[in-house]
Amino acid sequence: MPLLVTAPPADPRPLDEALAALAAGRYARLAVTSTAAVASLLEAAARSGQALPDVVAAGGARVAAVGPGTARALRDAGVRVDLVPPAAVAAGAAGLLAVWPPAPAGGARVLFPRGDRALPTLPTGLRARGWDVAEVVAYRTVDGPDPAPEVVAAWRDGAVDGVLLTSPSAVDAVLARLGPPPPTTRTACIGATTRDAAERHGLRVDAVADRPTAAALVAALLAVLTTPPPRPHRRTP
Repeated sequence: MPLLVTAPPADPRPLDEALAALAAGRYARLAVTSTAAVASLLEAAARSGQALPDVVAAGGARVAAVGPGTARALRDAGVRVDLVPPAAVAAGAAGLLAVWPPAPAGGARVLFPRGDRALPTLPTGLRARGWDVAEVVAYRTVDGPDPAPEVVAAWRDGAVDGVLLTSPSAVDAVLARLGPPPPTTRTACIGATTRDAAERHGLRVDAVADRPTAAALVAALLAVLTTPPPRPHRRTP
């Protein structure tokens, strides 16, 4: 049951203008860090009457994806992906920064379509490497429907075996809308950033996905469901 869902930006014009600039060759790179951003780019391209692969190809920008899930979504849409961190590199923005080259002499521009709650890790790191980063909100993260009363009761009674945390925002949503996980509920995080957010709130993290994909996250949770939890969750004040 998702507690958070994505929604279009409140004003789509900045994204539409950024995509037009991408097609015009004003960006050397396009950085994509989620499948939600891919979906928003596809919608923005459709609003302009173009296909996203044609927009990217027209401008000649090289495309970077944060991980295999995002890369797959881009390729499924027909977009060539030029840079993906290998499995041996850290996941998330840190992994993408680890393989991102320095800016060429004189600098170059990167388009970063992001969520409204995105952390500044990637743009800050790119600017430190000499890149001129243009950030544009491609989608918003908003609350999903209220959990059904039986779901809330099952959570509080410890009848929920596991919870999947896909972002620091998801950590906040779980705590705000359901409360801390019961001791018997296993917590799996999609990466180090989400793990750190959970631990800052005093949550016990039982598993961390080895890659930032839904399949890896589910696999990480399944791997720990049959072992006893080492200690209870302790939410910080």
